[in-house]
Amino acid sequence: VVSVVDCTDRTAHVSWLPSPNAVSYSVEATSSGQTLSCSSSSSSNCTLENLVCGQTYEVVVMATDGTCETSASVPFSQDPVPCAPMNVTTSHSCGNNDIAVSWDTAAVPLNYSVTATLLSGSASPVQCNSDSSSCTLTGLQCGQFYNVSVKASSGSCCGPYSGLTAVIECGSNFLQVSWNTSLSATSYTAMVTDPDGVTMNCSSSDPACAFSSLQCATQYNISVTSEDNSCSSSPSQTVITTGLCPPASVSVSTDCENNTVSWSAVEGAEMFIATATAEDGHNHTCQSNYSTSCNFTDLHCGEIYSVTVVTVDRRWGCSSRPSSAVEVTTAPCLPENVVAEVNCSTNVMSVSWSELPVSDDYTAWAISEGHNASCNSTSNFCSIHDLQCGQVYDVVVTASTIHCEVIAENTTVEQNCSTNAITVQWDHSSSGQQYTVSASSASGVNATCDTTNSSCSFLDLSCGQHYTFTVTGHTNVCMSESTTMEKYTGTFLSCSVVSNSEVAPCPPSNVSAELNCVTHDGVVSWSPAAASVAYSVQAMSVNGHNSSCSSMGTSCNLEDLVCGQEYSVVVEPMHTGCSGPVSPTVMLLTGEVLPKHSILYLQSSKSVRIT
Repeated sequence: VVSVVDCTDRTAHVSWLPSPNAVSYSVEATSSGQTLSCSSSSSSNCTLENLVCGQTYEVVVMATDGTCETSASVPFSQDPVPCAPMNVTTSHSCGNNDIAVSWDTAAVPLNYSVTATLLSGSASPVQCNSDSSSCTLTGLQCGQFYNVSVKASSGSCCGPYSGLTAVIECGSNFLQVSWNTSLSATSYTAMVTDPDGVTMNCSSSDPACAFSSLQCATQYNISVTSEDNSCSSSPSQTVITTGLCPPASVSVSTDCENNTVSWSAVEGAEMFIATATAEDGHNHTCQSNYSTSCNFTDLHCGEIYSVTVVTVDRRWGCSSRPSSAVEVTTAPCLPENVVAEVNCSTNVMSVSWSELPVSDDYTAWAISEGHNASCNSTSNFCSIHDLQCGQVYDVVVTASTIHCEVIAENTTVEQNCSTNAITVQWDHSSSGQQYTVSASSASGVNATCDTTNSSCSFLDLSCGQHYTFTVTGHTNVCMSESTTMEKYTGTFLSCSVVSNSEVAPCPPSNVSAELNCVTHDGVVSWSPAAASVAYSVQAMSVNGHNSSCSSMGTSCNLEDLVCGQEYSVVVEPMHTGCSGPVSPTVMLLTGEVLPKHSILYLQSSKSVRIT
């Protein structure tokens, strides 16, 4: 790995030998308090931008094949971009027209070049060089004004000349302004102006001023004037923008398994880092790119944490001030050392555990497919009765101080009218969770369904029943409050919402079919069926002729029947568009057809003779 610095635009061109099977590379350059990065997918080089002057970077490269990433390469120590020297001062020697120039040196050894340029005229600049903090300019013209500037260099890399410099301190929006000294100046005035025209001033006899309490993400105009006993110079000016703002509206949501911190978006932000600090000083972090939330996965149970979030400006590797702190208490620690023993003769399970430091009420649960049982205790043991033989149970112990929500949300119910099957569906609220759905009718018919998925189906519920469905979610930490919902053979509740509905009705009973000899209609009657609101009667003859009628009562007439036919008659119950199973079949025989050319003679008011 090799890195070549371009001091003119403060970039570093990093290159390396290709790695077999690599499809992309990522580069990180780390210095004190800053990390820069770049990546490449098509070549073995990339450019790091916005290097901070005066910083020595350790440059490493990682390769990936799309699935796995290599460890970092051996670090390459990159020479720093020299900063413009600070606190430049001049001292004029009246006897020989020499000027002694001094400045603050950098933390690393550098070479310095000093240049004095006439403010008017065409004479060549006068220079001197030094590897320390001063040098003397000689051969200056008498009676002339010179502009004196200093620049630092490291090898072939030259930094900027000293002048009006404004530097924002990362994470504090503290502004440090410095400038070259002016000949004959006795004082300086620095002024910082925000977009609304509000100004802050600083007067100093030294060539530097500091400003605090600046607003984040704000562009400021900076000007400096020098004064002597009678006049002020024209201002030197520059512009600087403060760092990104910290996130606002920070909140933390906790449940049995997750601790999620979220915040409002920050304009221009590409990365956020959240830090949770416990009362004993240990801390945990999580980070996100662009999104406004992240999860702490390793917080300790039963701890109080102070959570803050910072915004990271990847262009400069600079973080904002921390957000306002939010306090969060993690879920209490679980009882440990749980031991369960079963008495084979009584099917009673004895459960014991280690008590928590504070007194509490405990519940031990035995959970299996299709059956749950529990016991309560204020000590460290209890016995679970009514276990079913042949079952494998998971045993968990929870305390009353543990409040977790295990809730099925966005529930839907689908019903198959022909089979009377009910399917309950919901959204998972978290992973590693089991649900038990129980159905109980007013007449005492009960059924349960257990699953780790997001739906459960009841296939054999009795028709026409009014059922109450209860859904309970549980993890290895705690069990939720049971939620209840009512429906006629099939309904589900999430979050204590109650609803009533009907399912497929039962088939009618006591069906009879008789022929009305006057109207030649078939009169069909039946006894009402549970949960039915309407009925459809179907009649089909052996020769394929059909007739039908419908009613909301308990009878209806079949019209247009064909003489001399035997019809199979069934009654189908209906409710809210859902039909139930049909009744048992009854037979209906219509009258015989009269022979052709038959003559009817009325013999009396009560007899007819046919010839």
